[in-house]
Amino acid sequence: PLGDSGTVGAEIIYSARTESVVHLSDLLLRRTAAATAGYPGEKEVRAAADLAGRELGWDRARIEEECEQLRLLFPVERFSFNRSGDSGRHR
Repeated sequence: PLGDSGTVGAEIIYSARTESVVHLSDLLLRRTAAATAGYPGEKEVRAAADLAGRELGWDRARIEEECEQLRLLFPVERFSFNRSGDSGRHR
């Protein structure tokens, strides 16, 4: 498991390899259940981005951009409590 959503790394790898994933948001919102209940938390997002990046040939800059674009889809949750119990504030 990558985090509290129950999504496992194998789901990320499988989806990246077989489902024409272009963006991290597509992967976490449509190809897995990771973000369907809200922002899954920084730890889970990072783990998913690293796995997807490895499969899709993303460099570190692309991984960072994908993580930031996903965060922007959840602006309210950035300052509220998420599943993992942290404040959701991104440093």
